[in-house]
Amino acid sequence: MKLFGHASLFCLAAIASGCATSDRQSRDDAVAELLADPRVGPPAERVCFASNIDRFTDSTPYSVVLSVSPSQDYLVTTRYCRDLERAQSLRLDSNMNCLARFDGIRIYETAFGTNSRGALGFNRCVVDEIYEWDADAAEDGGG
Repeated sequence: MKLFGHASLFCLAAIASGCATSDRQSRDDAVAELLADPRVGPPAERVCFASNIDRFTDSTPYSVVLSVSPSQDYLVTTRYCRDLERAQSLRLDSNMNCLARFDGIRIYETAFGTNSRGALGFNRCVVDEIYEWDADAAEDGGG
């Protein structure tokens, strides 16, 4: 009976690691495809802003484009970030009005910074990488 219990645990561990590998591969594939986009520029160490970001666009479970001014946009990648695609507002957990790697992004389902789960009902995603983003590059290089 003990052998069966250990075998079951081994099978569960193998299945779980297979799922993790599959999720990681799909995340890695999605980010690699995104980084091949002609709008992605060089890596940036941080995104600095006056008081908050102006807007955000192009959100996926692994990335979001943050606009800090009319002419400055940045692609921010994350590990899997549940609800990022459905975000209506974001709050940046950062120091000194600059967002850097390993800082957090809070995801809210409403424009008012609260969720149906209450004031503390948000998802927090960790910044993985930051890149400059040129929205006009697709038009310039496309065609």
